[in-house]
Amino acid sequence: MNVSWTTITRSLVLLVLCWNMSNASEAACTLPWPDTYRPGTSNPNVVGKVITVSNAQIDLQTRNGRQRIGLPPSGVYYTAFGGDDRIDNLKLGLIARAWYVDCKVPKDGAVPKAAYLEVYSNDPDDRPPPSYWKRY
Repeated sequence: MNVSWTTITRSLVLLVLCWNMSNASEAACTLPWPDTYRPGTSNPNVVGKVITVSNAQIDLQTRNGRQRIGLPPSGVYYTAFGGDDRIDNLKLGLIARAWYVDCKVPKDGAVPKAAYLEVYSNDPDDRPPPSYWKRY
């Protein structure tokens, strides 16, 4: 088999490019770290006011309507000011934002699952600045 160095080089470059693109798509979702700022954190998938809480899901009232979210399997949520609490203690009226698993909305219409859930404060009377609603 007689293969030129040019063909081998082109094949290797194509292989490296494909590998880098597949890794880039996997790395596109960067969840926040509790109690610290993490550069490159993805923007939340949804932000809104907690209007219902059950043992497996919450509903948020967003600017675009109501959004149901499956709760993180850890059973824990975090606050923007640091600290964590059990989902059992989540109160109505809190402003929350969620990052979905892999930061993706399910394509099949299923309820999205939160990989990370953060509330602005455990006090429903605390209101976040406008920037909290937009980006991380």
